[in-house]
Amino acid sequence: SLTVEWARRNRLTEDNIVLAWNDSDTAPEAGQTSRVRIEKLNGVLIHEYAGIAGTSQVVPSAVTDTIYLARLLVFADTADGASLQAAEFRIKGPAYTDSFDSDTVTFDSDTLTMDRTL
Repeated sequence: SLTVEWARRNRLTEDNIVLAWNDSDTAPEAGQTSRVRIEKLNGVLIHEYAGIAGTSQVVPSAVTDTIYLARLLVFADTADGASLQAAEFRIKGPAYTDSFDSDTVTFDSDTLTMDRTL
């Protein structure tokens, strides 16, 4: 499983001061909830948790075990709609691997381009 934690912000009371990402939690706007969205890198939804009143969400192994590479986003939702900016993270799931399971790799091409520095 994966536990996602965050600090809430309040756009109505923070108009004179900008808090850092790592500052502590503040009292949210009335009715504000959070939403955690996990999606494939192409934007296809894997799973979403909405209406979260607190500052954490556990994503169970049944979801995380299916992830290769994904985007994890945390939004604030209010009566005015979703926040314009989400906190976004790239995650590698258990299905991700950087290695080949063979001593021999054969390509049917005369050119091989690698874009990763080892």
